[in-house]
Amino acid sequence: MHRLYKFFFIFLLTGNQACQSINHYMPAYIPPVHEEAIEKKQIYNMLTQGMYYHGLEKQEQKGKCDQLKQDYKLHSQWQRAWLLAYSLNPDFHCIKLDKTLNLLETIQDTPEISPELDWLNRHEYQLLKLLQQFKRKNNSLKNQLKDTKKELQEMQSKIQALKMIETNINKKLSHE
Repeated sequence: MHRLYKFFFIFLLTGNQACQSINHYMPAYIPPVHEEAIEKKQIYNMLTQGMYYHGLEKQEQKGKCDQLKQDYKLHSQWQRAWLLAYSLNPDFHCIKLDKTLNLLETIQDTPEISPELDWLNRHEYQLLKLLQQFKRKNNSLKNQLKDTKKELQEMQSKIQALKMIETNINKKLSHE
């Protein structure tokens, strides 16, 4: 019986140590269920409100855009920045691309944004940065094309002038 007590005592001691070592690898903070529900509600509200604004007619969107820009100037809340950048700006008529990128940077620095919205925002930021690079490259290529067309026109006019000179020389030589 004495051996059984020793075995039981050793078993309890090693079992307790095993639990402590497992706790070492477990995360220190597990968010309560109500925080997760708040984050899901935040995501749902932002996407629902965004869909509402996106579904408005062009004139209504312009009015909402102007109103949100004024509100954002008064109170720089990330929710307003989100709606300006995502819902009212599909073709950058509400705010320009550079300003949109600034708003997305502002949203990234917001601590109270949910991880899912932050992830979406960071990827949208990367895509818009890429779009900005493509637009710059496109503008550069357009300018090169414009310059090349101008050079081509100059060359064509020089060729025409040389053809006229050649024709005149040929006429003079044929008359002689």
